[in-house]
Amino acid sequence: MRPLSDPDFWAGLLFIIFGLVAVVAAGENELGTLSRMGPAYFPTLAGGLLTGLGALVSIRAVIAPEKHVNGPAMQWGVLLFILGSVAVFALALIYLGLIAAVILLVLTASFANSAARPIEALILSVVLSVAAWLIFIEGLGLHIALWPAGY
Repeated sequence: MRPLSDPDFWAGLLFIIFGLVAVVAAGENELGTLSRMGPAYFPTLAGGLLTGLGALVSIRAVIAPEKHVNGPAMQWGVLLFILGSVAVFALALIYLGLIAAVILLVLTASFANSAARPIEALILSVVLSVAAWLIFIEGLGLHIALWPAGY
């Protein structure tokens, strides 16, 4: 297999590009020091790590012996349910509040797993909505609507 036909090579190259874009974009802000980090510190660090990871993946694709790997077929339904659950959460958070949004997120995402049982998904959604309430509203003091407006 030639490097240009290896998906790992292209994935590594994409990592390098995204990492470099992050480093360049962060260059507009002050870097700061380790003890007093500036707004560019984390994006520069993350971009540098992503660039390094991309370089390792691309180099490995070039020097690694030939491989013939046929992975599992893409499961579009799973992808759509997971991405859809995030979209449902975003909309529900605005209109229905945190509790309903987390419950809808978990229930929608559970459709991605054919082995998921409805009662387990319901219990998990309630536990996670209570945890979100405790962490984000009570613990961090964020101003997020807990219930729909009017309740």
